[in-house]
Amino acid sequence: MARMSFDVAELHRLWYSSMTNAELCYTLGVSRGSLDVLRVRYKLDRRPFERNNKKAEPESPTIEEIEARAAEVRARWSDEEHLRRLCCAGRREWSLPAYAFHRRDHAFSEASH
Repeated sequence: MARMSFDVAELHRLWYSSMTNAELCYTLGVSRGSLDVLRVRYKLDRRPFERNNKKAEPESPTIEEIEARAAEVRARWSDEEHLRRLCCAGRREWSLPAYAFHRRDHAFSEASH
């Protein structure tokens, strides 16, 4: 790493400002790794962890909101969709077939249950 020349007092002033690490690197003209070297060399405190995504997490919907949204979706169903869901509710006519691999034939075939 080449010798960096800058004002140490300026480094301390910028370090304890509200700048992000990216802004600090840009202002000083150093890489992120060099910034870590400077922190160790001049015994600076660790800066608080920065998250790239500073948006707040949305709150989980309440049961009432979920039920209202489900009712909205059901209201847009066609009559055919209502009938399909009524006649097939709780009934499974189809299941995934099971297959077995036969090493001698190097092929798959339906396995008997």
